[in-house]
Amino acid sequence: MQAINSSDGLFHDGNPATSQPGTIVTAAWLNAIQGELLSVLVGAGIAPDAAKQDQVKAAITKLIQNGVTLAPGVFNRVTVNDRGQVTAGDQNIVFDPAQGFPVQVFRKNALINGNFDIWQRGPGPFTSYAYTADRWYQSSNGSTISTTRQSFALGQPDVPSEPTHFLRTAVTSVAGTNNYATVVQKIESVRTFAGKKVTLTFRAKADGNKNVAVSFSQTFGTGGAHHRRRSLLSAN
Repeated sequence: MQAINSSDGLFHDGNPATSQPGTIVTAAWLNAIQGELLSVLVGAGIAPDAAKQDQVKAAITKLIQNGVTLAPGVFNRVTVNDRGQVTAGDQNIVFDPAQGFPVQVFRKNALINGNFDIWQRGPGPFTSYAYTADRWYQSSNGSTISTTRQSFALGQPDVPSEPTHFLRTAVTSVAGTNNYATVVQKIESVRTFAGKKVTLTFRAKADGNKNVAVSFSQTFGTGGAHHRRRSLLSAN
């Protein structure tokens, strides 16, 4: 892109009364603008048509709808915060063709209401099997569970980006092979992450040493494969 060749990079009207010359629009500048606009059309596979005046708009819309395709290679890693704002990008990573994007590129969260902002059923407490925050539910067997909505204090230093609420689950554990207490969100369709890599990040805090496990569970429905569960993390 070429800026207009004036002292401040802006266009100015001339004034014959004061002998103030107007900005000279050069052929080089006009060609640069034409080249920039034509490159948008070419990128979208649209042939220039002198009879149409909305081709740039159509090209941009088509490019957005089609998405961006990246070839395998090395790309800059981008680091994002909890709001999706890019905060760094100085390391190189290898692009995974099966992923569709470098795995570090921020994308829409598959978990809905991950910030626990929406509680249409109220703040709780919720006990036994129940939906709590929107899209989240809890269940237990042999142990008791109670979930409530809690509010962050303004300016708290533990979690960035000033979230409003968090989910608190109080569990009274009873030892037993089949005993558990879980907080769950279902993601629609077993095809959602088929053949892809998934990154799970979350923040958790306890009032003491607690055993916590994270697992993925797939349910294929009637006539499908058997129910599958895989433990990802177990820590205390």
